[in-house]
Amino acid sequence: MQDYIDKNQVEIAPETPVNESRTFYLPHHVVKKQKNNNAKYRIVFDGSSHSPGHQSLNEVLEQGPNLLPEILATLLRFRLHKQAIICDGSQAFLQLTLSEEDRDATRFLWFRTEKDADGKTHLLNDILIYRFSRLPFSLSPSPFLLSASLRELVSKNSDTYPLAAKQLEGNIFMDDFVMGVCTEDEASALYSEVKNLMALISLPLAKWATNSQRLRGKWQEENVEFKAITEVLGVKWNTDEDTFQMNDEDINQNLLKPATKCLLLKSVTKFYDPLGLFAPTILVGKIFFQDTWLSGVQWDEILSPNIAKQWNKWISELSSLNDISIPRWIGLSPSSDYSLHIFCDSSERAFGAVLYIRIQEGKTTKVQLLCSRNRLSPLKRITLPRRELMACLIGACLLNYICSNTSLDRNAATLWTDSTVALSWIRGDPNRWKTFVCNRTTEILHYTTPSQWRHCPGSQNPADHISRGISPTELSSLDIWWDGPDWLSQHPDNWPTESDSLKEIPQCTAEARKTKVQPLCTATFQPVINASYFSSYTRLLRVTAWILRFLKNCKSKHRLFQELTSDEIEKAKDYWILVVQKQCFSVEIKALEKSMPLPAKSKIARFNPFLQDNHLQLGGRLQFAQATSEEKHPLLLDLMVLIILCNFSYATLTCVCITWVSGLFFQNYDRIIGFYVDVKL
Repeated sequence: MQDYIDKNQVEIAPETPVNESRTFYLPHHVVKKQKNNNAKYRIVFDGSSHSPGHQSLNEVLEQGPNLLPEILATLLRFRLHKQAIICDGSQAFLQLTLSEEDRDATRFLWFRTEKDADGKTHLLNDILIYRFSRLPFSLSPSPFLLSASLRELVSKNSDTYPLAAKQLEGNIFMDDFVMGVCTEDEASALYSEVKNLMALISLPLAKWATNSQRLRGKWQEENVEFKAITEVLGVKWNTDEDTFQMNDEDINQNLLKPATKCLLLKSVTKFYDPLGLFAPTILVGKIFFQDTWLSGVQWDEILSPNIAKQWNKWISELSSLNDISIPRWIGLSPSSDYSLHIFCDSSERAFGAVLYIRIQEGKTTKVQLLCSRNRLSPLKRITLPRRELMACLIGACLLNYICSNTSLDRNAATLWTDSTVALSWIRGDPNRWKTFVCNRTTEILHYTTPSQWRHCPGSQNPADHISRGISPTELSSLDIWWDGPDWLSQHPDNWPTESDSLKEIPQCTAEARKTKVQPLCTATFQPVINASYFSSYTRLLRVTAWILRFLKNCKSKHRLFQELTSDEIEKAKDYWILVVQKQCFSVEIKALEKSMPLPAKSKIARFNPFLQDNHLQLGGRLQFAQATSEEKHPLLLDLMVLIILCNFSYATLTCVCITWVSGLFFQNYDRIIGFYVDVKL
């Protein structure tokens, strides 16, 4: 608190507030953080406290959007560069000044202090009202204000400090700077640019750490303090070996306590593993905790001897995780060829996916574990093929997340599963499957393509360990987990192949939708246009011919654009003959189509009609006559239609007499009047 006062980060508040309605008093207390044998104390101001019936300060403040990058994405980018640098903005929030009119909202009570001759601070019994002149960390908009200020600083000075601007974009989490470059020269240049850039706002940088030996030498010359073992966003980093390690929280002390459900939750949540490097071991603790829910154990109830024995055995082996070191740098360089490989698997207890990067530099091939994700199976049991599909979905989402937040190419990815059923679902049409499978395969295919999915044997699937769990002592020597299957570092010709194409198996077809045929159209005898709107038969045929050509052009790649041909006019005439026959003799046509006898009341039943190319034609004794087929079996039309057609024929053949026209016309058409066939005009 005295440090706040000495640095003018807080000040004595005036007796009369500038604005009474914007005055708030912040309660505060001390938080002790115990780590190993060291204790660290800090003051916490509570902006969320409130009196009964009133709002807290954080509730009335505009929080602002979240500008912080995701921790996993930042750590993934941190692993891509050979030279890594981190630092911390010292009291970064307190470098931002509060407006005079807003300071009374951050009032708090503290003792009057004085210093003796030795410079030691003493508290007096006089209580004063202080207020912040700088931005306190405890307010809800504080993260946004700091992030927005740093972004604005980087953006305005990107031309002067291009390397720093590029590295800091998306890599500042609160006041932590996480950066990486490829060479030693770039590391030295980056350090100078970042330091000079932050000096523009008087932000001192501390807690420096790097694996660059040249930069470390420079720091020693400049008396810059740096650590060999530090933390990157909570992950332990040994800069001498450039490796990640499990945080050495001494969890073995829980062996001395009775095993309860509450203790299980407290112990399991202590593990911080955002990259999922130790997921197979942590899964065991999660399964233990889920078992307590299934057995109905209360929070403070002592576990059964069987579960307690397994729990204590797992706890006692956790110290072996401290001996595991994972390379921070995955070995990727600008000249490297790489491919991504995601393995997916599921079991009765959990499902998940693990991602490896295969890097080829010349004749050398190296496989590195990049990250993993897993989930416990839901308490509501679902079939194993469905769980396998959920594991594939996690793999697809993990690939999308990594490629969206890094420079890695999603097209260089191959996804592996040992489930032939899930593979068949992914390679099939999503709309073919029931809702559960359809929704998940649709999302999988949104991030991947069917050709990216391959089958691998279950015994060679490293994701098996994040779906079943493994003891801490076995994890350190589990090569298939850290380096992937042996064949992955070999030539692709040695990778697993599918001997036969996937077949329709019962588990796969069980998720198929039942096919329901729904009529998309209904039959109708109504013509496409109303013939009564046309006074000219020629015009009716031409308009009909144009419509028929349009429909044909819609279905064909080779379209017609020239004038109408005689064949198209004949097709238009034929169309109207079919329309008229279906309107006048629909009952007879339906009966003939079903090979059934005509109704007794039909006007044409005695003339033995038949269908020829969907046309209703006259039968009878004329079939034995010496005449053409059209003359022996004329088309049947209604009387009024025949009169119109005959008038048309006479109008177009005005040079001959009407008797000759009618004889020529009725060789092709006939009409019905009552029960008689009349072929005279």
